[in-house]
Amino acid sequence: MARLLLACLFLTACLAVGGADNPKPPALGPEWTKVTRTDVVGQKSAGYSRPLVGKSGRAENGDSVAHGVQLECGASVGIVERDDKSNVSIRLSTQKDTMDTQMAFGVEWDKKGVPMNHGVSFGGISYKDLDGNGTIDCWIDCRGGPRNSVIIVEDRLIKVNDSINPFISFPGVVQVARGQDPDVYYHFVKGKWAIKPD
Repeated sequence: MARLLLACLFLTACLAVGGADNPKPPALGPEWTKVTRTDVVGQKSAGYSRPLVGKSGRAENGDSVAHGVQLECGASVGIVERDDKSNVSIRLSTQKDTMDTQMAFGVEWDKKGVPMNHGVSFGGISYKDLDGNGTIDCWIDCRGGPRNSVIIVEDRLIKVNDSINPFISFPGVVQVARGQDPDVYYHFVKGKWAIKPD
């Protein structure tokens, strides 16, 4: 799954950042080897392959490994994986600034490998799936001024002043958000947001 996700991210990065307007493929150097590829439905096709060059590193007392790959289109991809195999995040940065995240994806698993939560970001907006079921439960818009947080309550979008624990999932911790009315609180229980009882 991680390889498929990475391949999709690379393809999206190169199409989004540049090169999509030039249909003629570049001349390949000697580092490319002709191969026969098989896609996910079993179709075979001729193609080329070369080793992917990247760097990996970790903090001296860290709990994760960071990998970085510079793409031909000028963008870079960063991948961070936690040592205990509980979390992987992938980030696409622009050509000019590796801290300027254009797109990010993260997933956290429990000890059985079941997703506990997902997050995806485009520019300054982060969308969160708080329980790992694949449904967006809330988002945070950090573009410009103060951040705006939105939750989904019974198919309605509700702007909340902020979340008490900002949509970060921890086992056993109930997500709570304060509504526009300071006396109204929402909590995320059993896969959905609802008004928190008094």
